[in-house]
Amino acid sequence: MVTEREQREKEHLKRDKLSGYFLDMSKLTFATSVLAGAAPIFNSDSSANIPYVLVGIASTVVFAWIGR
Repeated sequence: MVTEREQREKEHLKRDKLSGYFLDMSKLTFATSVLAGAAPIFNSDSSANIPYVLVGIASTVVFAWIGR
């Protein structure tokens, strides 16, 4: 039989893993969309990727908020 304490520890571990997953998603979203989308801005076309960068920033914030 599973005791209450074991059940709480299991739930806590599950929450920690899920939180870590969303924080990792936040980091990956930032790295791929914001940094990769901002690179061409500094080369030639300054307005081509601005919506891409804004969506990347917004999704990074959402994933970080979920993972907190």
